[in-house]
Amino acid sequence: MKREQGIWLGGGLAVGFVAGFLVAYLMTVSTVAGGPVLAASPAPAVDPHVDVRDMLADLNRRLEVNPEDLEVLAQLAEIYLQAGMPDKALGFLDRIEAVEPDLFRTGLLRAQVLEILGHEEQFAELVERMTTMFADHWESHYLLAAHLVRHHPEAGDLARARQALDRVDELHPGIPEVAELRVQLEQAEARHAVGGDRSG
Repeated sequence: MKREQGIWLGGGLAVGFVAGFLVAYLMTVSTVAGGPVLAASPAPAVDPHVDVRDMLADLNRRLEVNPEDLEVLAQLAEIYLQAGMPDKALGFLDRIEAVEPDLFRTGLLRAQVLEILGHEEQFAELVERMTTMFADHWESHYLLAAHLVRHHPEAGDLARARQALDRVDELHPGIPEVAELRVQLEQAEARHAVGGDRSG
């Protein structure tokens, strides 16, 4: 059985709610349960002074030759996501899933698309599944913690968020954004405690 490996580059996660923090950083990914490997370069940085039409034309030509080219599909998804076209990016992610489901990289990209589109229920279902399927990837646990802190500030959910952040620290200690999210978690816990005291 192959294990996925996500290599992240650059400055880590964005402070905002799971937005804009993954497209530029993934470098290599393989499947969890064997099968073909999706080994990817980071999405090409879009320089405003460079015409990207040639890049898109080249990727589309490659896709015509092989409509199931996972790398091309992933790069196109990333490019359209960066360009603010999440619906188009989602179409390419669906095509990847049809060829090779349950890729870590695809899950992260899909999570961002769903968050941008405001599909909170689908986002929640996805990140819950990712914490099980990709339990050794800190990103999965961070996604879950951020979602719970910002959308489910109940005591039980906040406790789960704390467990998720503890798991992130076990897997990848020292991430500044995790420390910032812990502050938000502690503030939410304090608000809940005050509310509980008043209601009692």
